[in-house]
Amino acid sequence: MAVTVKKNSKLTDFFSSPSTSKSKSFSLPRTPLFDLNPPPPKKKKLSFDIKDSKQLTLNAGQKTSSLEPCETCGMIYKRFDDREVEYHTDYHNRFTSLKYFHVSTAKIEKLSRTVFCIRHSIDHTFFPVEYDSPIFIKKVSSIVEDVVNKELGFPRDIPLFGANNRCVVWICVSRKELKYFISCVLVSEILDKAHWNDTHEIFRHQPLFGINRIWTHPLARKQGIASAMIRSAMRFKSCERFAISEPTEAGKKLARSLSRLQTE
Repeated sequence: MAVTVKKNSKLTDFFSSPSTSKSKSFSLPRTPLFDLNPPPPKKKKLSFDIKDSKQLTLNAGQKTSSLEPCETCGMIYKRFDDREVEYHTDYHNRFTSLKYFHVSTAKIEKLSRTVFCIRHSIDHTFFPVEYDSPIFIKKVSSIVEDVVNKELGFPRDIPLFGANNRCVVWICVSRKELKYFISCVLVSEILDKAHWNDTHEIFRHQPLFGINRIWTHPLARKQGIASAMIRSAMRFKSCERFAISEPTEAGKKLARSLSRLQTE
């Protein structure tokens, strides 16, 4: 019996499937059982909705770190932090308390013996401070820049002693409860002319005591300290008349008070 061997063109033909005509009806689609590159699982984003009844917020008395700005002084602090609250209180009240204006007792006693001063009373002493004075320069400069200029509406960085260092700053050092503090600040300048506030007429007089800025601590107001210091400074400079720079209502009231005292 003769056997005929079918010649295969490729090695893989020996492993080829049987005739497709018989198994065609039984063929199944080739669907992969596993995905070799599955996509990363999507995480559902959580959102907080205060109106959602399914969500609860646990309040165990924990402190928050929210910052709160002060509308008055502008400082931003943590209102639940005791240290920051205390620091804000000191900063907020620094211009109304005596701590910021404090002067040591030893320094005052030494200066009273070595530097020219005018003792108004047992509790109030007037000191003149010039641009080359060895006393109170740093202290007075910070008070004028941070307090006086701000309250009176002057630019913070305006030269304290003027463009030509002609201004003299008078300060009143007061005593309260055995502690000394700067209670009044007067920035003055000797002028040779001024103009009337109503008519703007030029008034010439030599010398003329110019009041550039005058400020009194809230705890020392309505005690006549500002008027007394102006009169003392005018006598020291041998001035009979004065002029106030851009007087406010309080400045006009002070001017009327000084004029009345001069005529009495």
